[in-house]
Amino acid sequence: MSEGGRQGGRGGRGGRGGRLRPGQRPVSEVQRLSIQEQLELFQRSDAQEYAFPPGLSNHDRAVVHAECKKYGFSSKSHGKGDNRRVTIYKRQQRQQGDPRFELPLGPASQQALDAYFAAHPPTQAELASIAGSGRDVDLQEAYGKGEAGSSEDEEEGGEEGAAAGDQAGAAAADASQQQQQAGGKQGRRRRGGSGPHAAEFGAAEIERRRGLWEQRIGRSDMQSLIAGREALPIAAYREEIVQALDSHQVVLIAGETGCGKTTQVPQFILEDAWYRGKGCRVVCTQPRRISAVSVAERVAVERGESVGENVGYTIRLESRGGPASSLMFCTNGVLLRMLTGAGRTPLDHVTHLVVDEIHERDRFADFLLILVRDLLPAHPHLRVVLMSATLHVDLFSGYFGGCPVVRVPGFTHPVEDFYLENILQLTGYQEAAVQAVGGLTGASGGGGSNGAAAAAALPKAERARIEEAIEEAFTTGSDEAFEVLLEVTGAAGAEDMAAGAPGVNVQHSAKGATPLMAAAVHGRDDIVSTLLSNGADPATKLPGADKTARDLAEMYGHAAVLEVLDEYSEQAQAAEELANAALALSHYQAATDADEVDLDLIESLLAYICEEGPFKKPADASSAAAASGPQIMGAILVFLPGWDEIVRLKDKLEGSPAFGGSRYQLLPLHSMVAPAEQRRVFVRPPAGVRKIVLATNIAETAITIDDVVCVVNSGRLKEKSYDPYTNVSTLMSTWISRASEKQRRGRAGRCQPGVCFHMYSRQRSEALADFQLPELRRSPLDEMCLQVKLLEQPGQSISIAQFLGKAVEPPLQQSVTIAIQLLADIGALDEKEHLTSLGRHLAALPLPPALGKMLLYGVLFSCLDPVLTVACCMAYRDPWVLPAATDARRQAALIRARLSSDAGGASDHLATIKAFNQWKGAQSRGTDRGFCTHNFLSPATMNMIDGMRGQLMSELTSRGFVQSLEGSSANAQRSDLVRAVLACGFYPQVGRVLPRPPNDSKAKTAVLTRKDERVRIHPASVNAKLEVPATEEGEPEFAAMLFYDEITRGDAFMYMKSCTAMHPHPLLLVAAHVCIAQDIEEGEGDDGDGGVATAMGGVQLSDGGRGGACGSLPGPSGRLEQSTALLVVDRWLKFRVSLPAVEHLMCLRLRLAAGFAARVRHPLVPLPPALEAALGAAAQLFLNESEAALRGDVFLGTSYAPPGAGMQAGGFGRLGGGGSFGGCGGGRGLFGGGRYSAAPPLPGLGGRGSYGGRGGGRFGGSSSYRPPQQQQQQQPSFQGGRVGDVVASHPLNEAEWQQLPAPCPGLGRALPAVLHRSEAEAWRLVARLPANERERLQTFALSLNRAQQQLGIDLPVGALRRILSLFDA
Repeated sequence: MSEGGRQGGRGGRGGRGGRLRPGQRPVSEVQRLSIQEQLELFQRSDAQEYAFPPGLSNHDRAVVHAECKKYGFSSKSHGKGDNRRVTIYKRQQRQQGDPRFELPLGPASQQALDAYFAAHPPTQAELASIAGSGRDVDLQEAYGKGEAGSSEDEEEGGEEGAAAGDQAGAAAADASQQQQQAGGKQGRRRRGGSGPHAAEFGAAEIERRRGLWEQRIGRSDMQSLIAGREALPIAAYREEIVQALDSHQVVLIAGETGCGKTTQVPQFILEDAWYRGKGCRVVCTQPRRISAVSVAERVAVERGESVGENVGYTIRLESRGGPASSLMFCTNGVLLRMLTGAGRTPLDHVTHLVVDEIHERDRFADFLLILVRDLLPAHPHLRVVLMSATLHVDLFSGYFGGCPVVRVPGFTHPVEDFYLENILQLTGYQEAAVQAVGGLTGASGGGGSNGAAAAAALPKAERARIEEAIEEAFTTGSDEAFEVLLEVTGAAGAEDMAAGAPGVNVQHSAKGATPLMAAAVHGRDDIVSTLLSNGADPATKLPGADKTARDLAEMYGHAAVLEVLDEYSEQAQAAEELANAALALSHYQAATDADEVDLDLIESLLAYICEEGPFKKPADASSAAAASGPQIMGAILVFLPGWDEIVRLKDKLEGSPAFGGSRYQLLPLHSMVAPAEQRRVFVRPPAGVRKIVLATNIAETAITIDDVVCVVNSGRLKEKSYDPYTNVSTLMSTWISRASEKQRRGRAGRCQPGVCFHMYSRQRSEALADFQLPELRRSPLDEMCLQVKLLEQPGQSISIAQFLGKAVEPPLQQSVTIAIQLLADIGALDEKEHLTSLGRHLAALPLPPALGKMLLYGVLFSCLDPVLTVACCMAYRDPWVLPAATDARRQAALIRARLSSDAGGASDHLATIKAFNQWKGAQSRGTDRGFCTHNFLSPATMNMIDGMRGQLMSELTSRGFVQSLEGSSANAQRSDLVRAVLACGFYPQVGRVLPRPPNDSKAKTAVLTRKDERVRIHPASVNAKLEVPATEEGEPEFAAMLFYDEITRGDAFMYMKSCTAMHPHPLLLVAAHVCIAQDIEEGEGDDGDGGVATAMGGVQLSDGGRGGACGSLPGPSGRLEQSTALLVVDRWLKFRVSLPAVEHLMCLRLRLAAGFAARVRHPLVPLPPALEAALGAAAQLFLNESEAALRGDVFLGTSYAPPGAGMQAGGFGRLGGGGSFGGCGGGRGLFGGGRYSAAPPLPGLGGRGSYGGRGGGRFGGSSSYRPPQQQQQQQPSFQGGRVGDVVASHPLNEAEWQQLPAPCPGLGRALPAVLHRSEAEAWRLVARLPANERERLQTFALSLNRAQQQLGIDLPVGALRRILSLFDA
């Protein structure tokens, strides 16, 4: 057995005793396909459960359980023996308990709120909106109502709503007049250059341009390009295309890859128009930015000109050419925004619209098709050309009423296909598998030993009659003798015998002859055929003469018999090979994991292709091969599902003696690989070196590597999609479609004949879906829904569901409903599905709506700069590069963790902000590329993010929201405020970190979302090891919160990749629904709504509107029963809050929403004083309840200034466009101790952030903390502050730190109780501590006393005495 065979034949089970992964289960491919089909049917059905029929094996059921996780289902097996069956369920909401969390609200926050509402008391309208029976404090009134088909101009004249009070409402109502006087109409000017449009050129201008073009293409250097154009397959269809456009408004061109349709059809249209003396403006769309630019550049070259003259392009951040350009290339998204812009006039100056690559089913392209079909009747001059590969042709033609189709063939070199069955044979696996089970048949393919055994088992009398017939036929050769022979052997009537005729293989006991030999000697080919079909063995030899039946026929010159025997031998050999291949395939599938790509087999296959290892040819064979023809040393392209597989295969090959040397280039190709590394795949290697490219599906269509001759297709891709049934993103390895298979194999035949190895069976290939699911059916639709509403004319209302229902293949209703609900949650749509003014502004920004709202929060709180960075990263991509080497990956993780720590800790988003700001500083010094290399950042992505920031700034400036970046970023350096503002913008994507189960050190951190989903944190996140210890009995419970980009479902579980720890206070102010409920335990009262909307009859939150809050809650009996209430967020999180704080928080919530709405409607008008001050109060609250109150500010820096530049401790910049407010004074750090931890520590990391620090903050832990003496930046002193502030400003010495545990549970639990609870309660908590922890707490208190005496710090004496009193003898 060859080395390759041994390698391929390894069982993937890890031993019989180990637990089998689902993909390793011995389940046939047919059964796996059947299970997958049933799960897909169940997913599309309305049924909530489905029971598989009994009879499935335990391995089958294990596969069902595993596959269910990929669909978001749950499953359970029940029954015994043959009646055991598995039932699957669509996800039901868990019945959680009724956790109630304390909302930390320190004295400084209470004082700030009291001061604000003393100056701006709650109005009667505000109190009425928050009082009542289970009242939901909704923000819809504050955001304002939408109006069907209302224009932006009309919305600007509306009222703000009464939620902000009479004073705020009156000021806002006057805003329209002021804004118009201030030039509020700016930003709605028509963009683009002036001058005549190409469609309106006169005859003289057309003649001039045509003459210049003819001169250019007449040059000698252009002739090769002209010849190349004429050689393309599409050139022969030029007249057919032009004539079809003359007589039809829509024409579909179906062309194979490489036919030239993309570059030539726009030129055909332009040249035809110019020769007719007509102007034309052809807008051509492409699904990708790189395609729009490259096609425009190619077309310009073929026309002998530069881009920007007659040929231009428009993509995000970049535009070349203008109205006078006859050919304009753009992306689908750019054209969509043009068509949904004000007035939708762009088509008035467009003569032809070319929508290319519609078969890719880009969501913008499908949306465009709806829009274009609706607009065609109003634009009879417009001609539309749809261009597609030969996929979905009838579907698209039928969508446009049976428009004519021009079919154009393409050209590719022949490609030979090999599937898994062939690969197992080539690599030696088949031979090893057949030997392992003893083979199937003899070498001849005949009856072999089985036939001889059957003959020997015949009765003696019957055998004697057969021998007599053999001798008679052999000697006479008469017809009668052969008739008797067939009869006695059983061959004459053996058609009804399943095992054939056992007598056909009897050998004459004396002569050794067989019936087949007798027929061969006499040239009876008909008898030979009959005997062979009944199991005669042609390999039996005549004793003594050592001759077979074929040898005898050749000896006697019977050509017809030879032909029959040879044909049978070939068929038998083919049957044997098929049987052996089937056996090897079955053996392989039973021994490997069906859900994983077999990298061992790929390595063996590469060794076979490259003639390495056991497949290396000897020197003489190599010489002979060289003499017969040159060896093809073309590149090999390996398609793998994702980055993980690329790295693992690269490491495996580099560690191999065959591929680890200098004769091979191993090049990864992935979207996150640095551009310089990506470009290496296009460079031909030196002589004698073979290039092996390891790529994802990025190499399917986006790029062409011109020296590829061999493709290895794993058949898998890791696809990011969207599951509308469960409203989560998915990222898992799935099977490709048949269309992708065709694209991948075509990569090997672009420039010369090639070969493609498919790492899956022919049966799997036949079961592949024809096409990928359209993007409109696998993407969130919130952005599309806003674009639908922009199409409304005054007085018109368009139903989103009805509009999207007109798509070529409409999205699922669940997707539409979820998108509309999200838009309502963020205030972009009202309850009647009308577009609000906020929604109109969000639709104008080139961002998903939720990100647009985040930007506006950044404007509102004067921290736009960092919010811009986060929004652009989320809209484009993560800038972090994934290095291939193991050491580099570890170093990249350390750098990312350090940046997070320096930015305040526990945040992927703040780490990215920090990295971008440092990159901008390096860019100003000209060292940006080195900075990216050192910190594992993609320069191209950083530049794109930088450009997107500029584009968004232009949008915000043109709409009046900002005047400059610096002016809107006065508070951008304050990490804790930025964290809170991001939390406002990320809502509703928030989750609660669940405490780690006690006594389970291996448990992974779990996050519970508001949809009751348990989600893990991705290992790539800086928060991957974040932990929340369980709350001990009798202690207050606090909610440890995170906000996140998105939830992604992988093969086995759901996870969030980028997330940030947050405090809950922003959530209370911006959540869509906050309900006030009575603070009673379950069972104490009538809670008909699950404890959310509890009856509050007779509740009065204030003393008649004078602004003074009462301290108790009158119950139905009139008695003062309690002083707290519950604030229930989105029917999910319940926070226990004092009644005065309830009133203040809910009024502040309404004021913040009103201020946000006022700024959106009238961005150039200063906010009314009440709303301006409300922003200050909200920011004050965020900072007072953050770690800044304990350890001082952490400065992020900005994109234009280093950390701390221009900042003063405790002060704030302008908020909301006017005014400012003072510092936070003596605010309290949330929880005071270690709610979060992230152990073990990462070596070499320090930082100032108490998210991950020891001691003060709620997100404490030892991972990124170092003693304050080692900090690089001295934090400001808080004069007049409390104990926590003194600790931050004047830390313990090294000896004292050594006496404190890390983290110190005693300090973490006791200190907040000491400071904010009664002395008796504090003592009870401290008394339960172990003796050693009480000693450490005493040491801590004594060190504070020393700081007071030696440094003269003004400590709060009462708090200090309370600490020391606990240890009095």
